[in-house]
Order: sequence, then structure tokens, then C-alpha cells
Amino acid sequence: MADQSAAMFGSCCFYENNIKITMGTGAFLDVNTYDLIHPSLNGMYPLVGWSINGSMIYLSEVPCSDAGSLVEWMMSIGLVDNPNQTSEMAYAVSDSDGVYFIPAFSGLGPPINDEKAATGFVGIKPTTNKEHMVRAVFGKINGGVAKNDFICHMLADLTNLVVERQTSEMSVLGVTFLAGLSCGNKILQLLESMWKDKDELDSYHKIDDIFKPSITEDYSEKIRRQLDKWMEAVERFKAWYKEA
Repeated sequence: MADQSAAMFGSCCFYENNIKITMGTGAFLDVNTYDLIHPSLNGMYPLVGWSINGSMIYLSEVPCSDAGSLVEWMMSIGLVDNPNQTSEMAYAVSDSDGVYFIPAFSGLGPPINDEKAATGFVGIKPTTNKEHMVRAVFGKINGGVAKNDFICHMLADLTNLVVERQTSEMSVLGVTFLAGLSCGNKILQLLESMWKDKDELDSYHKIDDIFKPSITEDYSEKIRRQLDKWMEAVERFKAWYKEA
């Protein structure tokens, strides 16, 4: 199986509109579109998820090249000493003090789709400290990155959805699940007896943590303004590397 399709299956995202986000070196958002192939003009592309008993399931995916790589970059320039500090530093300040970060080392992916965009901070002022900069970086990155509580809370607040965190190797688990469902009695009777159907796999769906939205109307309005401001900052960094 392909990596993200396997992780989707390992996360028990079997049903239409189930969503999975993988946060590693890069980040991937996958949506189960069930039996519908869903192309998009904005950069989401369709994938074959899996096939069981002749039934084909499709996914729609958005990739982001820069996620965990941003943590490595922050360590390399001395902004943080180790990844375990990042959540604590982000929580140490109430906001980014008007500082915004554009993560475009590999350009900006969907839905912005600008491979010539530049990476950078905007809004730095004399009151800016390292914690504000770290919070600004985590305001847009997405796994090892999923171990960061701040990111998971932020994701729940921005989407107003409950976020379930799983930090085990979901791709390997997904391949194992599908192999168990696909094998006949003559090959692996043990697996056949353990996993009769997808519903039974839900009992193996272990969740490490759950993050619920903490949105009040005032806070909801605040993060919408911050997102609008970030999009304004994006416009400043788009098409920076123009051809001469």
C-alpha cells in the first residue's frame, strides 16, 4: 500500500468524509471520498485508497512539504534546543504578538499553489521574543510533530472539530489490518478469526489523546482575524523568486 493510504486504513478511517492528517517531515491531509473519485482545480488530488472484496475506496489528498522539517530548521539556527521544548514555548505566550511566519521552503502548496513563494517572518518588533517566533511557526505547520500538544489544540480550535491523536506507526498498522482482512482461512486462520470485517478493527483503534475545541465566540472571531492576517502576509511573500 502507499504510505498515506495505509495510514488512513490504520487509523480506521473507513467511511466517507473521514479525515486523517499525518504530521511528519511533511504533512498530508487525506479525506475518504468512498466510491467517488474527487479531482480538484485547487490542488487536491485523488488517490486509490484500498480495495476489499472488489470494492474500491478512493481518497483525496493535500500535501505540504514543510512541517517537521521546520522544527529541524529551528533547531539548526538555535531558536529551540530540542523538539520537546516547542509546545512549552508556544504556550508560554498568549499569542504571537502580531508575528506571522510563511513556511515556503518548498514553495506554498494547495490551495495557494505558488512554487516561487519565499519563507519568512513578518511583523517582528522590539517586543518580539523567541517564544513569539516559535508560536508563529507552529501557527502554520502540521508523525512526530503530532506529539506537540499546542498544534493539536490549535487544529481542534481552527476546525471546531474533535482531534484524536495517534502517534504509533499507522502505515505499518494499516498494511497489517488489510492483510488480515484479505487473507483466506488457508493462509492465516488466526488473522481471519481476529478480524472478520472493518467494524471489528475499531476495537484496535487506540487513541493516545483527544483534543476538544475550546472556542468561545470571542476566541472564534480572534482566530478568524489571525487567519485573515496570515493570508495577507502570504500575499507579501508570493512570487518572490520571479524569473529575471
